[in-house]
Amino acid sequence: MDSIGNPDDPNFNPDMTYPFTNRMTINERIMNILYTTYTRLYYRYWHLPNAQRMANKRTPGTSVYDIDKNFSLVILGNNHVFGYPKPLLPHVIEVHSLHILENPGSLPKDIHEFLDNAQDGAIYFSLGSNLQTDQLPAGPLTALCNALGSLKQRVLWKHNSNMAIHATNIKFVKWVPQQAVLAHPKVIAYMMQGGLQSLQEAVHYAVPVVAIPFFGDQYFNARKILDASIGLTLDIDTITENSIVQTLTEIVKNKTNPNLKPAFFSKNKLNKFIKVQKDVLPKNSNKNVVYKIECKKCDATYVGQICRKLYTRIAEHRNHINWNTNSQSVITDYRLEYNHEFDWKNVKILGSEKTLRGYAYLHDRKNTYSWEFFFEKI
Repeated sequence: MDSIGNPDDPNFNPDMTYPFTNRMTINERIMNILYTTYTRLYYRYWHLPNAQRMANKRTPGTSVYDIDKNFSLVILGNNHVFGYPKPLLPHVIEVHSLHILENPGSLPKDIHEFLDNAQDGAIYFSLGSNLQTDQLPAGPLTALCNALGSLKQRVLWKHNSNMAIHATNIKFVKWVPQQAVLAHPKVIAYMMQGGLQSLQEAVHYAVPVVAIPFFGDQYFNARKILDASIGLTLDIDTITENSIVQTLTEIVKNKTNPNLKPAFFSKNKLNKFIKVQKDVLPKNSNKNVVYKIECKKCDATYVGQICRKLYTRIAEHRNHINWNTNSQSVITDYRLEYNHEFDWKNVKILGSEKTLRGYAYLHDRKNTYSWEFFFEKI
């Protein structure tokens, strides 16, 4: 974020390497500042020089330092729903859950029958693609096998190799369409490693989670799960058969766990809460949105952002050409210069954003690209 001039204050923005929240203690702030300082020095004095040496060999004359400071657009695969709010410049766009399918598809017949016949519900257990359960230490692996085998719920366990376990309630699979599994109505809990994309899928399909973090941002995500009260966590270093059974029992029965929000277990309520960030509201009530207006005759596109009602702003764009005013308008200038008209009836909503206000105008004409940014009070 330093490369694009975006403020990133370690006093307030926790690094995703640590399991900190946006309410850090003094000691956590000190650790966060020290680590952030280290990563900045590492990037500036080790990473960039090495990248420059590689560039000199392959493309002489290329300056990675100039490239590093010449980003026109930054797309982040996350947002404050799965992290914490932070200040972002207008050309830093947060997106998330792009990998989630509108239609999760169907399950293989054997898995579908296994889940359909789970009278007490089913638990899905997967540690992602970078870690397999046979890589776990013997103690935690034995605890997991004994605990999951003792449950009355069925367990769908993603594992690449064979396991010497013959519990009748456990089904081992080398691969599953994960989103289709989470979308199944009998799946009532998801044991996972705390990966961001897996967490996004669990939240999208309203499945309570039990996170067992191992490395990287998994600790940060696990802390977020607790902080947002959307699941529980286990520590692989202290995990026992009893702690696994107790945690899963609290997830499944939830009444014994005061930390989990009751609404989390209401699929209708949670789905309504989740989907509102994706569904397009009626135009007359849209506020705090990023919108796009396209030219009818060419590829010119105007992207804007408004905190007021959208239809009010569209009317201002459309009528500005008739106003007797000295105020600047990108759309009016373009309409006058090229005598083109915009498609006012088909305004597209790209997303919602409540903190940043600005306009970006992209003009694509005669195979040339030019970006112009305009900021104004709205």
